[in-house]
Amino acid sequence: MPYAAPMAAGLLACALAACAPQVRAASVVGAAGYEYYGGPGGQITRGALLAGVVSLGGTELVVAGVRYDDNLVGKGVNATAGLGVPAGPAVKLRVQGSRFVGDGSYQAWRVKAGPEFELPRGQSVQLWYMHYQDNHQVKSDGAILEAAIPLADRLTGKLNASYATAPQDLRVLQGAVGLAWTVVPHLELSGEIGLAQNGSAVYGEPFRGPGLPLLGGGQSSETGTQQTVNQTGTTALFGVRVMF
Repeated sequence: MPYAAPMAAGLLACALAACAPQVRAASVVGAAGYEYYGGPGGQITRGALLAGVVSLGGTELVVAGVRYDDNLVGKGVNATAGLGVPAGPAVKLRVQGSRFVGDGSYQAWRVKAGPEFELPRGQSVQLWYMHYQDNHQVKSDGAILEAAIPLADRLTGKLNASYATAPQDLRVLQGAVGLAWTVVPHLELSGEIGLAQNGSAVYGEPFRGPGLPLLGGGQSSETGTQQTVNQTGTTALFGVRVMF
């Protein structure tokens, strides 16, 4: 199974080629990082990320790849592409598509779409509709809210909450708060803690940073069903990211 890094690099190269006639007006940002997630049912996911964001005239193109290792679905690759288009002075419409391909039998895809609002003091609020489906007959639809609030120089507070459907007529609820700290220019450390009921990362995956997807997984690799039923558990996320 190819790794996420060359996949994301190839997608970013294609995006840059498409923007070549106007490359002088474009802004390009890259990111590489690593994250660790712990969730309900003993789920542990580790992910290595490589991504790029091309901004041109207010429009953003995001491409990213993650090589993940999840103790429920195993190892695999997540490739994502997203687009953000201005819809007003402080509003941007975003759409994002992700494809998960496991080293074993697990395969899935996810689509997210919704508006992002920029508030006067630098805060941002993102609303998402999300649809997820995998090859184990698991389907989910949900709504996600994410907010970022500048607290001090180099310090940003984060809040996210989600609601989604799940197999066995369950409802998945998740919420988390966190901080992102720019230790030195181009180096960011982040952490989140929260609660999740009847679910794990795949249903309410937070949208972190400039549209970058992170972790995959969430069902048993054998059955495709959740391993927590009508239970509430804690979640924790820790990450490091280098911007270039």
